Order: sequence, then structure tokens, then C-alpha cells
Amino acid sequence: MANGKTGFFELSGSKGFTVRVDWAETYDVSTNKSEVNITSIQVKSSLYVGVYYLNGSVSIDGAPAITMNSGSGTHNVSLVRVDTYATANGSMGSVSDIEHAADGSKSVSITLDIGGFNTSQSGGNGWKVSGTVSVPLTTIPRASGLSVSDGTLGVPLTLEVTKNADIFTHTITYICGSASGTIATKSNDTSITWTPPISLAAQNTAGSVVSVVFTLQTYSGETTIGDPVPKTATMAIPESVKPSCVLSVSDAMGYSSRYGAYVKGLSRFGISVVPSTSYGAEIVSYKITANGTVYTVPEFITDAIASTEHTTITATVTDSRNRTSEVQLKTVSIMDYSSPAVTALSAVRDDSDGTKVNVVFSASVTPLNNLNRATCFIYWRKTGAVDYSGSVIVYEDSKQYSVDDYAVTIDGLDITSSYDVEVVLEDNHIGKTRTAMVPTAFALMHFRADGTGMAFGKMSQTANAIELGLPMYDKFGALMGNGLSAYSGGGDNGIDPNTTLEELCLTSHTNAPQGLGVFYYIHTVFYNTKSVTAARAQIAFPYNKVGSAYHRYYASGAWSSWARYMTEDEMKKAVNTTDPWPVNSIYISYSHESPAELFGGTWYRIQSRFLWGTTTEGTIGATAGEMTHTLTESEMPSHKHNIAWNDANPQIVSLSSNKAGASTATASQQGYRTSYSVSTVWKDSYVALPTGGGAAHNNMPPYVNVAIWRRTA
Repeated sequence: MANGKTGFFELSGSKGFTVRVDWAETYDVSTNKSEVNITSIQVKSSLYVGVYYLNGSVSIDGAPAITMNSGSGTHNVSLVRVDTYATANGSMGSVSDIEHAADGSKSVSITLDIGGFNTSQSGGNGWKVSGTVSVPLTTIPRASGLSVSDGTLGVPLTLEVTKNADIFTHTITYICGSASGTIATKSNDTSITWTPPISLAAQNTAGSVVSVVFTLQTYSGETTIGDPVPKTATMAIPESVKPSCVLSVSDAMGYSSRYGAYVKGLSRFGISVVPSTSYGAEIVSYKITANGTVYTVPEFITDAIASTEHTTITATVTDSRNRTSEVQLKTVSIMDYSSPAVTALSAVRDDSDGTKVNVVFSASVTPLNNLNRATCFIYWRKTGAVDYSGSVIVYEDSKQYSVDDYAVTIDGLDITSSYDVEVVLEDNHIGKTRTAMVPTAFALMHFRADGTGMAFGKMSQTANAIELGLPMYDKFGALMGNGLSAYSGGGDNGIDPNTTLEELCLTSHTNAPQGLGVFYYIHTVFYNTKSVTAARAQIAFPYNKVGSAYHRYYASGAWSSWARYMTEDEMKKAVNTTDPWPVNSIYISYSHESPAELFGGTWYRIQSRFLWGTTTEGTIGATAGEMTHTLTESEMPSHKHNIAWNDANPQIVSLSSNKAGASTATASQQGYRTSYSVSTVWKDSYVALPTGGGAAHNNMPPYVNVAIWRRTA
């Protein structure tokens, strides 16, 4: 026990008597309790002297400390001078186990009720002094205080301790979800630096903060002081806590190892993304951009590579904290590749006897680092025949990747028959064919031997027909091509679409849909007459590629602009430019059918929950609320009770009075009344007995059942 405060007070009473009470306190820090001792009682009188036997008591907070009995003479005092204190004989007393408040403070009330008598019946006999005095006791040092601010995991923060006694030590611990630890043990420090471990991020895998509860326990030696002091702080999960991924890219077709690079149109990217999560989070989505397409799965093979030179593949992953990994990049080199092409071909009978044909062609094969092969064959057969009547190998498995005006002569052809001559060009991957028609041997006019046919500019071949082997022009000077395009060169040296009278032409003129240098087949439809002023319309198709068609018209002396038709892919994008259900979309349906069956993807069904539109500061995915609720007293609306008086059920109301001698009534004593003004009879108290069951009530607004899903991948 430690010594606390001391003091005294004086009270005056009858017949000029005054009593002084001296007191002293000791206290126990560990128990937060005090003991107050009455150390002396002194008496003086302004009128009388003599020996007085004391009767009465001294109490502390209602507990007796000293009891005096004048009959047995336990305490007496001898006054020898007026106005001079004399100390009473007899034992003093105390009251122990006085509980202090939680903050260590306490005041006690000391009550004095003493009278004095003497046997000689001298003056002052029967005096009396009484009263109560409140005295403050020592504030016992209590548990130390703790101050902690919000912080960030992995970043040092300072814990400030406010000590109420220098001898105190403290132990500080923390709890975060299922994780816990000790920061300081029996420490004297009032400022403690502690770094919250980043591993605490595992306690919240779907948010950006964690809640940490710090607890300080104060000690005096080995004795705990007060209750543990908790403090809660919010720790941000640093931005560095995010997923990562490893992007792997290969040639799924194996051409990069064969040719030393990826090959446009042949190679396909084989892509794999291996994610790494951070402190318990889950990967909820993938985004990989490759070959002009966005993919949302971790492993796949693309379509054939469409670009040339260099292309960059990017990959990111997003976790359940909605954090995205750093973008992973892979840049690969791509060799251009085109299918084998016979770019020019002519097959003409020679001028000797017409049985020989001179075949001249130009061709190209993509070298692919000189690892590709080039093979060329020529086949021929009579027009309309199924089987070829002859063939020749021009070159085989060679490196002749580009040939111009390559000449081959084939012999033994019938002069009265036309032939189809076919040049076949192959590389390691594909073969391409180009065909030329060889007419019969030339004759300005020729009759069939059986007299059933005739021909101009060629030998007659077909019975019951007139054949033409020379170009034929209409009266407007337009070549009657019979479906063949008129062509007179490229660029502005070629056919001008604005002025041509050809129904079908091939041109790369400035007035073509995409301007100078881009070839288009253009079909012109005239109204009534063929002239540069006639009303007409044109439709244009790409020459040697898949692309958009165009159309325009000529009226009132002017051409309209070319209007482009959308491609199939463009129309699809126009209808749906983005995924209508991206990750984290909410889908609500009047059916239990999963949206995964309708749209694909991975979906999580939300059940037994309403949707709440949170503020920008709200945590997405947080849950709250309850389907049923039991009202607390503070939640009940303010109300009144009617008190019914019924002699058939006397237990309904209990009425009583706290005044001594006041009456108490029961229902059976008063008889039957439907109501009664209780205040006119019982002034002190009346109690209405409780009613109601205390059960939870339905907390749901009107609703209709639907199915709700959230897309997670």
C-alpha cells in the first residue's frame, strides 16, 4: 500500500462544541482501492471544560469507521481550557476496499454524529455535533493510454504511449483478422516505432485496406493495471501488393524454328500467361492483346498472324483486389509472306505450222530466308477436256524465287483445237495456278470440214456455231469483252473511270475509289446510250485482295463521291463494338439459366442479397443489412402506456407507495374499474408489467424474386 492524502475537517454543533476529525489515506495501485483511516478526533468548546464521555459514530461512505459508547466509556475527552482542542481517548478506526473509478479518481463522504456527556452534570452536558464532509482521495495511477494513427502496410508508424506512472511498463499486441503478434513486451518506451508487416494484406483479399486492433496492457511490476486498452487503426494495402504474370509466346505451327522468324499468314501465336497472386488474392480476369485481338483466357492459340515486320503482344492480369499487374510485353519479328503467284502468262502458237505453243510467264515465291522451295509445272489439255494431254516440269525444288518472262515451248498441239495451258507454281505450303487459253491456229475465216461451222480469226472447232477469234467492238468503239476487263496500264496512263465507255475495266487511275495506284475492277452500267455524258452508275471491287466494294453514280453532269460498303467484320463491330458483359458486370434475369450459357465467361451468382448503389467512397462488394431485426430499446418510438384496472386479472398492474405508512392496493381490493387516475391516490410509483414477445420482425421491403449474377472472368 502506498501513502496517499491526509487531511482534517471541523464541524460545529450545540452548546459551543466543535469537533475536528483527522484522516489519512493509503492506496493499492494494483487493485485500484484505498483505505481511509480516522487518525484522531479532537474536541473543543467555547464555553465549557470538563471530562466528556463520547457517544455516536464516524462513518465513511456509509460504512462505520468508529463507534463510541458513552455508557461503556469507550471514548472520552478532557477539556481543560475553552477554545482549545483536546484529543479524544480510545481507539480510532478505518474503512478499507474503497473502490476508485476507472480513471483512478475517488471522493468519499465522512459522516460525523457525536454527542458528549459528563457524570457531574456540569455545563455542556448532552452537546451534539453532526454533519457530512466530502474529501477527495488520491487519484490512483491507472492504465497507460495508447495513440495510433492510420498507416500503410510495410511503412513504419509510431505508437505513442501516455503513462500515468513512471514505474509502469506496457505490453502492446495487435490482431488483424486471423493474424496476431506482439509489438512490445514490458516496455518503458513512450514512443514505439513499428512496421506493420505487408503479409497482413492476406487478411483482406478483396479490398485495399485492413483493420488492425492494437491492445495495450499496463503493468506495475508483474501486476496488471486496469483493463487492456484497445485502439483500432486502418492500414492501407500498398499499391505494390498486386499480381504479376509471366508471358510466354511461341509459334504454335513451328515455322519460327524452321525459317528463323514468325511468318505472316502461316505462323500462329501460342500464348500462355502464368499469373502470380499477392497475399491471398485471386486472379479474376486476364487481358492479352495479340494479333489485333483481345483475349481473356490465360492460354490460347491465335489465328494466323496478320501483321508484318514487328508486333508487340501485351498481357495483364487483375486480382480480387481489383489491382492489375504490370504490362508484360513481347515483341517478335515477323517475315512477310505471300502465296506463290504467276504474275503474268501468255501462250501463243508459233508462226511455223501452228503445232507449237510458246509459253512465257513470270512468277514469284517468297524466299523465307532462302529456306522455301519453288517448283513449277506446265499442263495442257484441249478446251473442255477433263484430263490433261501433256505436262512438263519447268523447275523443281529450286531457289528460283522470282522469274520474269520465263519461256517454255510445248509441241504437238492440234491446229484445229483450242487448248487450256496451265502453269502451276508451288512452295513448301501452297500451290497456285494460272491458265491461258490457246486458240486454234489463225485463219481470217475458216469453215469446218463437215460444213457445220465457221470461224473468223481462228480455225473452226464447234459444230453448228460461228466462232470469233478476233477482238470485236460495238458501234460506240467499246470493246465487247464478254466478261473480260479492258486494261491499258496502271496509274493515270490507264483507263479513266470518269470517261471510260468500257462496261468492265481494270484500272488504278486517280479517279478510282482509293486513288492513284490502287487497282479496282469497275463495272459501268449505262442508261439508254454509251457516252461520257450519259447517266450511268459504277460499282468497284478490289483487284487482288479481300476488301470493301464501292459505288457511285453520274447524273446532271457530275459524278457523286465513291460510297464504301462495310465489310462483314466492320458490320459485326458496328453492331457490337465491345463486350456487352465485361468483367464485374451485373446480370439480372427472370430465369435461372446462367449467363455463362448465354454469353460465356465465368459468373458468380448473388443470392439472398439486394443491390445497393454505394457512394464513390464505398467499398465495392461490401455487405450489410439483415432480413429480420429485433428492436433495441433506443430504436423503439416514444410512446405511452394505458394502465387498466381489472379485478378479474389482478396481476395486470402493481401499484405501490414508497412512503412510510402509505397504503398499498391490489386489484381485488378496489373492485372493477376500466380506468383509474393512479396519481390521485398513489403519489410515488406505479409499474405496468411488460408485454410483447421480443421476437425479430421481418425487415424486408416488398420484393419480387429474380436471379442475379456478377461476371468474374
